[in-house]
Amino acid sequence: MKNFKSNLFKIALSLCLITPGLLNAQENSTKSVPLDPTVRFGKLENGLTYYIKHNEKTEDRAEFYLVNNVGAILETDAQNGLAHFCEHMCFNGTKNFPDKGILNYMETVGMEFGRNINAGTGIERTVYMLMQTPVTREGIIDTALLALKDMSHNVLFTEEEIDNERGVIHEEWRTRRNADFRLSSAIDPIMFQGSKYAKRDIIGTLDVIDNAPYDTLRQFYKDWYRTDLQALVVVGDIDVDQIESKIKEFYTEIPAHENPKDRPTYNVPDNKEPIVAIATDKEAQNTVVFIYFKHDYVKPENKDMQYYKDNFTARLYNSMLNERLNELVQKENPPFIFAFNYYGGFAGNKDAYALGAYTNNDVEFGLKSLLIEKERVKLHGFTNGELERAKTDLLRGLEKRFKEKDQQQNRNLAMQYAGHFLDNNPTPGMEYEFELAKKVLPGVTLQAVNELSEKWITDDNMVITITGPENEDIVIPTEEKVLEVLNTVNTASIEPYVDKVSNKPLVAEMPKKGEISEININQNLGITEIKLSNNVKVVIKPTDFKDDEILINAFSNGGTSLYSVEDLPSAEFASTVVNRSGIDEFSLIELQKMLTGKVVNISPYISELYEGFNGSCSPNDLETAFQLIYLYFTNPRFDEAATNAYMSRLVAFLQNKSLNPDAVFRDSVQFILADRNPRAMPDNVEKFKKVNFDKAKEIYLDRFSDASDFTFVITGNIDVEKSKPLFETYLGSLPSTKRIENWKDTKVRYPEGKVNKIIEKDLEVKKNTIFINYNGEMEYNLENRILLQAIKHVLDIRYTEKVREEEGGTYGVGIRDNASEYPIEEFALNINFDCDPANADKLKAIIYAEIENMIANGPSEVDLNKAKENFIKSRENALKENRFWLNSIAFNLKHDENILDQNKYNELVNSLTIEKVKEAASKYLTQGNVVEIILTPSN
Repeated sequence: MKNFKSNLFKIALSLCLITPGLLNAQENSTKSVPLDPTVRFGKLENGLTYYIKHNEKTEDRAEFYLVNNVGAILETDAQNGLAHFCEHMCFNGTKNFPDKGILNYMETVGMEFGRNINAGTGIERTVYMLMQTPVTREGIIDTALLALKDMSHNVLFTEEEIDNERGVIHEEWRTRRNADFRLSSAIDPIMFQGSKYAKRDIIGTLDVIDNAPYDTLRQFYKDWYRTDLQALVVVGDIDVDQIESKIKEFYTEIPAHENPKDRPTYNVPDNKEPIVAIATDKEAQNTVVFIYFKHDYVKPENKDMQYYKDNFTARLYNSMLNERLNELVQKENPPFIFAFNYYGGFAGNKDAYALGAYTNNDVEFGLKSLLIEKERVKLHGFTNGELERAKTDLLRGLEKRFKEKDQQQNRNLAMQYAGHFLDNNPTPGMEYEFELAKKVLPGVTLQAVNELSEKWITDDNMVITITGPENEDIVIPTEEKVLEVLNTVNTASIEPYVDKVSNKPLVAEMPKKGEISEININQNLGITEIKLSNNVKVVIKPTDFKDDEILINAFSNGGTSLYSVEDLPSAEFASTVVNRSGIDEFSLIELQKMLTGKVVNISPYISELYEGFNGSCSPNDLETAFQLIYLYFTNPRFDEAATNAYMSRLVAFLQNKSLNPDAVFRDSVQFILADRNPRAMPDNVEKFKKVNFDKAKEIYLDRFSDASDFTFVITGNIDVEKSKPLFETYLGSLPSTKRIENWKDTKVRYPEGKVNKIIEKDLEVKKNTIFINYNGEMEYNLENRILLQAIKHVLDIRYTEKVREEEGGTYGVGIRDNASEYPIEEFALNINFDCDPANADKLKAIIYAEIENMIANGPSEVDLNKAKENFIKSRENALKENRFWLNSIAFNLKHDENILDQNKYNELVNSLTIEKVKEAASKYLTQGNVVEIILTPSN
């Protein structure tokens, strides 16, 4: 199950997307923000709130969420960890679904535990999610609603199931207790001192997990799982009236709590002097600095139109400073790997303005640089040019969302309504937001944005945290040094920011057009294939899945396989050199400013077997996308200073990788699975020190010197006829030498036979990480790949039942399948899990026993039917995604195999039998190639 920890770094990445929008200048500032009128909103007499929204993305699917305004902060000390424990128990026996009844039923309609059936506990809330639920039958809808009703009110909490789940949660504790968790546990008591947040971490203590009395757990559920703190959210391809009627029928009978406990908001005290929290861990890989300025939060009932307006201005401020920080890391001697700022939640009754950075080993330099940029804005503000670009980008982003308002993912809408229920976050809908934006944005002044610095950056309520590796090569500043740096910056003379912008056109001189020499149309699939006079091929699949999206993939055979081991680091890094350098005469910073207001992203790549481009754009920016492709071919830029700046950030990120045992283990697995071939060396500092700038430049120019064997695949909202002149102008004019070329077999292979490797590390938390790989020959075709997926899917079900639930031996067993045709036809099945070292042999035996049972007996009919339902359901979902068509068309062209025949796919899935899967398991899993790698404590 997911844990929703109060991780402000993650929140920073999402705030740009969910912070509310804009205010009409004529609106009353104290007026409440209307709820999206397309949402059916209501509240039952017992206090249960509901949101229902018809949305046809994806067809015949819906999200069913039970949102609880309940989290770990409500626990007593004796209940520390039991909010999360309750979440687990909701899947372990309810009135209408004894034992694993909810999971078992949902799997029969094609849903997967974890992927489609999940939940998350946070400090403040708990959400249960039935995702991408099929709604093709009324019985499934009824069952989904009944399951959530049971979770809300009728969990059994049998002593047997509680005791069984203790082991699962104990192992989740073991898995999650990594360096980041330990660092958070070290700084939270200082960061949140004087508040309850200093004592809660969601997962809780082992003593409570292992020994809490049954009634203590039941009491938490009884106290807090109640209708006045719950909302039901249903979004998808449903009949709104029908769902509302069913909610009233199913949920009205739940009684309201008598004399319910008050649901408090907990306070975080103010502080006059800066609070400094510093922690290190010997397994930490990265050094992270945060600077917070705490402010009183806006109560939910006060999130009116003025709040809406204030958040809009905040977005512009955050966007502009993030752009400056992004510029800083692209210059020589960058002070950090990356940095960001945002305004968002802190804890309890406090929000915060925050700046954060992942620094290099010179932590003091990174801290000082972050403080300087904060102070530079406070002293001098932003420029008009920055503000106008930020406005343009914001409006363009809102326009994109508006254009795709009827094509949003159900889960995104469901989480918006959850936020409305929990925090009264304004949720007026895309149309309302965009229309107001067009009216309001022109009137936002530079002064209004700059004044936020005075409001946000204060002398009191400041918190600084520094976390990093316990390493003698890294000097972590003391609290005294941190305060000294702070004082130095606050009294320093700081120059204003200089905004350098190029006014030149992206393409100064139009290229000489090529011609279309051949057109073929596949009417059944709606795919057009165009061949240009320089032999470039363009394959287009127009769709109506998203109004403002076009996806692009281009490929040509060759890749890094054509280069020696000595040149391999330079070959692998060659496209990165170009991506970090800009294009033609424009630096990357200049290019990013030139693309203001455009939705376009094009990046060249060089992989092992191919070189090409990946990208996306809006229909309005398709010409810009082709211009970028044209310039990446004809005028790529090679900026050694920018490359060195990026390389220094990369080295800073990797130089402490060896301290992280999980990272060491992953790298070891990668290298051993390649039979220790030097071409499979994982990314590390030593590898990147071998990158030669001139060699990387030479390799890139070679890979992109001839476009005649390139194929461009394009999917999305594209008009083929209108786009033909663009194909002729920018793709038809690309250089063509018509060389004949293919990738080379570099002889990287899985090791033969049985391989056993034990990796010993000094681990802070005693655990084994066990990785098992089966590999061998497999004829590469769709039927065999489906059989392999069926083996994987059934084993996934069996391992969840046996290893997680029955034994309580691990938080979860991961299993992945892989099949490849190039350079040779082969398959792999990878299995991995964490566990107590004392249980490792027993659990391994179960893993192998289930494999042997699959070989001897095949799957059960029940489990096989679950797999078949899941395959059909997942495929139906994928068929409505541009990304699926892009990848599938490219696959067809690379492998000369049609995987887009839906009838054939369904026939192959429906033809799966116990005997067929058994024969496949016997054929693939008995070839004798088994790799077992174990990470174990050195002591």
